Amino acid sequence: MFPYESLMPRLAEQCCDAGAYLNLAQGCADNGILWCWHGQRPMGAQLFLSVPLRLGMGADGVIPLNALLLCLSVLGAVRAVRLMARPPVNPGQRRWVEALLCVAFLGVHVAFAGAMVRNSLMDLPAGVCALLGIWALSVAALRNKSWLFVASGFAIGVSATIRAFYLYPGLICGIVVALICALRRATWLGGALFLLALSVPLSFQVAFTHAFTGSWSFLDPSSVGAAFQDQLTDTAYGKDTILPSRVFTYDASECFARARGLADSVRKHAWGEAACFVGYKQWFYFGSFTPGGRVYLHDPSERVFSVALLIGNLGALVAGAAWVLMHGRKHPLFVAVFLYLGAIWGEASSLRPEARYAVVVPIAAWVFALAGATELGLRLRKRLA
Repeated sequence: MFPYESLMPRLAEQCCDAGAYLNLAQGCADNGILWCWHGQRPMGAQLFLSVPLRLGMGADGVIPLNALLLCLSVLGAVRAVRLMARPPVNPGQRRWVEALLCVAFLGVHVAFAGAMVRNSLMDLPAGVCALLGIWALSVAALRNKSWLFVASGFAIGVSATIRAFYLYPGLICGIVVALICALRRATWLGGALFLLALSVPLSFQVAFTHAFTGSWSFLDPSSVGAAFQDQLTDTAYGKDTILPSRVFTYDASECFARARGLADSVRKHAWGEAACFVGYKQWFYFGSFTPGGRVYLHDPSERVFSVALLIGNLGALVAGAAWVLMHGRKHPLFVAVFLYLGAIWGEASSLRPEARYAVVVPIAAWVFALAGATELGLRLRKRLA
């Protein structure tokens, strides 16, 4: 028994996928790595959740693991921002600025994903791995250090092996990094190392899927095809899980006259209907919130929609992008960071939205926006002094 079990925080009330992940992780912990494979869920999820079980911490042991990952992302963000910006302060003041940014970035992470720490869902560990990949790639773009390319590629690959949602954005990022590095002699080795590190966890998953199914695919094709098609024909622009176990959807049927769902709109070239539907999804992602990004609600009214929040989030996206472009205009690898975040955003906008899908995007946007605001404030302060 874990010696500090009485001090261990307990998992929040949850249902559905969360319980399924725990059951699979228990089999993985009890029976060996072959039991960690599942046709619909990548192996990284079971392996991650099995860690506290193997250590005798019980299912609640995932909470400190989640919290540790969240803190690592905060520290990674501070490190990336520190190297990207050159604030006009002396070394003593710089420590205060970094401490302030650390608190601000922790607040951003907690605001968007803090409540997920007490769930056994895989959105938090997968999303944090994606963020760690972003922070490492941002520093690699500036420093061209081999180990940073390895760390970034591996983190982005691990995020996909924890949650398959991040697979295609990760592949897009890998292709872009490889192309940019191949065109620049000084970074060709970094690009090769990034691809190698990215391919290691992905190849691990594909190898096990081939061993079980005979298909060279990431997941079992027979298990995921129907579910994906159902997502593309849905007219819901948002979804919440209401405890004890009920799905509540926010419907956008008013967007459709000739088509039904995003895929049907594209097939019939009903671009206005598709744009309306995607716009509703952005309203759900960026114009609504639950405290700390809670996934499981007791009542639909716990999700609050706000025009002010929508404006704030979109403003952070624009300001964060502008700040990164300003500091990264001489470093083409920042294009890969943008495309990775854009691919995550685009994929989340193509599926039936759950707020946890796109959580990486607003966190990264607010981190970069706050960094820009801090740097601007310091420059104005120096000018007025």
